[in-house]
Amino acid sequence: MMRNSSETVTRAARKPLATRRIDRRRLLELGAGLGGLALGLPLFGCGGPEPEPPPCCEPRDLRIDRLALAIQHEYGAIIQYCNHAALLQPAADDAAPERRLYQQIIADEVRHAIDLNAAMVRLGARPGVAIWPPLLADERRAMLDLDIQAEEGAIELYRSLLVLDFPPPTLSIIRRILADEQRHRRLLLALPPPPFDTP
Repeated sequence: MMRNSSETVTRAARKPLATRRIDRRRLLELGAGLGGLALGLPLFGCGGPEPEPPPCCEPRDLRIDRLALAIQHEYGAIIQYCNHAALLQPAADDAAPERRLYQQIIADEVRHAIDLNAAMVRLGARPGVAIWPPLLADERRAMLDLDIQAEEGAIELYRSLLVLDFPPPTLSIIRRILADEQRHRRLLLALPPPPFDTP
């Protein structure tokens, strides 16, 4: 006699929990056995050597990779600073000094991203839209510390770009951005530390 599928499902659901675990364990054991077999296949000649890259491909340009990383950092900083500007001074209006400072820094970071994208295009690369993950905190003092650390990381990154073989216009952009990041760090350090949040 054939049972319909809903009856089979109902009967399986009524099985004791221990029986269902055994079934899962058996499945896992079977999967582990098949996985071990798959790992052993190269020993029997089924794997083969890694294919070589086609001769037409050129090595990656470190300058483009580093510019892409800098752009990702700029995008992440924009998001992080927008978030922190609101959370550091939640009751402040747009005229509050801290809010104005963050708006100026955000405008600089947007300009940096645009200039870096243009530099990548001049090098023959297509800019991406990946974002370095912004760092967020629950406590206001920690937010300001994260923003200062972000500027310190940016300073290190742009110093490392200066040693690469960029065309003079790109080096000029990098020097200007480095000066901006150093100024941002000074301005953030000069802010009075926000009070600790109370639970």
